[in-house]
Amino acid sequence: RRRRRSERAIFFWRDGFKTGPLPAPFGRFDVVAMKIGWYKLWFWTKSSHYNADEEVYHDPPLIFDVLNDPAEAYPLDPDKHDDLIR
Repeated sequence: RRRRRSERAIFFWRDGFKTGPLPAPFGRFDVVAMKIGWYKLWFWTKSSHYNADEEVYHDPPLIFDVLNDPAEAYPLDPDKHDDLIR
């Protein structure tokens, strides 16, 4: 289905990035994902909070159809969903 312009974006924030103004283990807060309709776009991923894993930046973002893939296990092809990332 095509995205409607009236769909509201929901932003997901997290802390724990290595760089930032806050003392360890907090680092900085940043937007890591957003949801538009049934689609969720991940810009940053990390295995869990407050561990030594490096955060991974995704460009283009990982895109999931959370209605049909609620576990977010199968990223969609970003070339087929460029209307979400323009």
